[in-house]
Amino acid sequence: MKLVTQVWAFLLIGSSAGLALAAEEIPAVVRKALPQVEIQRVETRELASPLYTVVTAQGILYLDGSGRYLFTGDLYDLTTQQNLTQAALSERRHVAFADLPLGDAILYKKGPRRLAIFVDPDCPYCRKLHQELGRLDATVYVFLYPLADLHPLAYRKSVSIWCSENRIAALDAALGGQTVPARDCEHPVDRTVTFGTRLGVRATPTIVLDDGRWIEGYRPAAELARLLQQASPGGETPAR
Repeated sequence: MKLVTQVWAFLLIGSSAGLALAAEEIPAVVRKALPQVEIQRVETRELASPLYTVVTAQGILYLDGSGRYLFTGDLYDLTTQQNLTQAALSERRHVAFADLPLGDAILYKKGPRRLAIFVDPDCPYCRKLHQELGRLDATVYVFLYPLADLHPLAYRKSVSIWCSENRIAALDAALGGQTVPARDCEHPVDRTVTFGTRLGVRATPTIVLDDGRWIEGYRPAAELARLLQQASPGGETPAR
């Protein structure tokens, strides 16, 4: 959370003349809106106006008007406590479900609506989400998407899951914290990583709903069911 604290300090100090906060006022403002943030210090940076939003395939960046300062990370509206970065990503991130390479995914279960999940077998929140799938009445496609920089063993685990005689059982075992026997075969894991990177998948789990909306992170089954109910898919809904 240090990045959030420093970024907001810079933005507030660099606001328009007459509106800028004094440095000593900033900790109280940040703590009121984001009480979980631990502030270590406030640094002053004079920023030009305006602040530009730069949308990339990997996410959103922020550039000040002088072109000198580039910000990464999440941008918050401290009045509404809204994560503006995540809101902007949600608005921009749509993919036609028919464009997903579903042949490279594990068809985990069937139901009246559908979603796809990009999963790293060593991701704690993927494991938590996996426990919810049994309570979700939907067709679920699982893409094996190892984040090698975070989880060095996840790639080989993903290959072993795909190459198992029973992929669903292997997926259940891996996401249940059990050991999956090492196996090798022709697999789509590399293609999935390339496709997901091009799509802009930057975290796991990433969930794609059948209307093309996608969200990052864990969601309980009840929330996923509600989101699917609200969805208006552009393609044919799979039968049971």
